[in-house]
This record gives sequence, structure tokens and C-alpha cells, in this order.
Amino acid sequence: MDFKQIIKQRATTYNFQPMEVSKDKIERIIEAGTWAPNRRLTEPWRFWVLTGDGRLPLSKVMEEIAKDIMSEAAEEERNKRMETYKNLPLKAPVNIIVACELTEDDKVIPVEEIAAVNACVENMLLTATDEGLGAFWGTGNYVYHPKMKEILGLKDKDAVIGVVYIGYAEPSNRIRKRTHFSNFTKWIDEDHSYIK
Repeated sequence: MDFKQIIKQRATTYNFQPMEVSKDKIERIIEAGTWAPNRRLTEPWRFWVLTGDGRLPLSKVMEEIAKDIMSEAAEEERNKRMETYKNLPLKAPVNIIVACELTEDDKVIPVEEIAAVNACVENMLLTATDEGLGAFWGTGNYVYHPKMKEILGLKDKDAVIGVVYIGYAEPSNRIRKRTHFSNFTKWIDEDHSYIK
């Protein structure tokens, strides 16, 4: 598939078919992630691949996180959110938790490490598309909750970047749209004392 076509075809997948994904496809997706740019070649990405019953610990901790996050909410709303979080890892046959393990080197800027792992995830999403798979980059309160670091054995300074849910996508008629880049772009071809 043409690279531009892969970029435009990649879309967040919420519904997956109950089909296994081969290990070699998963490995190609992760390997592509590790070719992301990373300053000083620190390679800060870390991966946990959860399949089958291996998804259950994530399901359980996400349910606990939802309970914690929704502690002030009405019982019905809290229970609904807990059920949603509990079921999310089970909807996709493959869950890849991606984290950033920050280096101890004081010369390395933490935000650059996190940016590198974000680029890593984008490589993974594009490769999943190229492999004929759908993917969903799950982020939000549950990902950044301390319990996620705890189950992964990460240090306080480290960061969970997201859970990449992967599988064969259910057919969808959803049409993706993007605002033309010209709306966000300024061309500067003369020397100015400032750029705005």
C-alpha cells in the first residue's frame, strides 16, 4: 500500500472481530515502533503485549481505576463506567501497553523522551493499518492513573503513554475528515524580528 494512502486510511477502530492476530504481525508492529526518532538514542519505549487471558489483569485494574475516578459519581453512573473500563481490554484480541521509561541521564530532557514514545505509537498504528488491522490508541484518566504504573512496575518518573488495542476491524462506513493544513500553516519567506 502507498504510504500516503496508509496515513489517510489509518483510523481509530472501536469494534473488532473475534479473530486472533498472528504473533509475527504483532512483532512487526512493535519493531516499527522502535524505529521512531529518539534524541541521544535512549530508546525509552517499553511494551507489554496482552492476549487471551493475559488481558484480564488490565481489565481488573481498569475497573478499579474507574471505581476510584468515579467515587463521587452516582452509583448507576459509576457502575456503568466501571463496566465500560472493565470490558475495554476484552474488546480487542491484542492489547499493547506502551510506556516511557525515562533515562537517568540528566542531559536528557523528559518531554523529548515522551515525544519519542508518542512517535513510536504512531509508527505502530501505521504499521497495523499496513498489516490490514484496526487499532485504537487508548489514553485518558485510566492510563495516567498511578495504579497503571504499579501493575507494570514502573517508577514514579516514568509514564504510561497508552494502550494500543489491535485486531481485525469490523466493517465501518465512518468517513474520516481533516481540516485542510493551510488553516494551520504560516509561510514565512522574509526576515522578521519576530514570528507570529
